[in-house]
Amino acid sequence: MSEQEFDDFKIEALLRAYYFKLFAEFEKLIRDIFNKEVIQVDPKLRNKLYFYYGSNHGTFSYIDFEKSATVKVEKNFDENELFKDFTTIKIIKIDEVDNIIKKFNFVINSLNRRTVEFTFHGITKKLIEMRNILAHEPRDFQFKDKHIVELLATSILQEYNGFNFGDYDMSTTDTKNQELLSNLIYMNLTIEILAKYNLPHN
Repeated sequence: MSEQEFDDFKIEALLRAYYFKLFAEFEKLIRDIFNKEVIQVDPKLRNKLYFYYGSNHGTFSYIDFEKSATVKVEKNFDENELFKDFTTIKIIKIDEVDNIIKKFNFVINSLNRRTVEFTFHGITKKLIEMRNILAHEPRDFQFKDKHIVELLATSILQEYNGFNFGDYDMSTTDTKNQELLSNLIYMNLTIEILAKYNLPHN
């Protein structure tokens, strides 16, 4: 491994740590907003959510190893259901079609080309895709379009980089690390918007 490859390896490890830490905050914000808003949505849309929820989460089972048995657990109807068994990606895909949560209906302008817009849903799906590959692929992988919001220009990476990499120059790192940093920057921008929407009501 060359010195540059070793530097890239170290930076990738740091980028992964930043990504998982920030993504946990990102998911929590999405869930918090969803929980607050879903109670107030139109009854027809809530009925649709109950339909989805019942078809996939109406019952579940687990293994009781001590008894060598499977145990089936029923889920009871709750008029104040928060649909906590929905994964983040399921929430995003449902909302993208039905526009259930109004606070998720926003766009972020491309930092490379201001005339281009990315929807919250599109950004979030790509951030989730990147999280998944980071969680399951330790090394020797390449990101695809479905993983990256957009690869930011070097000057924009420098301008918007709010992460500490010591004195390391991110403009010299490999493309994969720059793609990772680009997504981190978009995740930060999205969190800033969600955090404003999630302020406590007076």
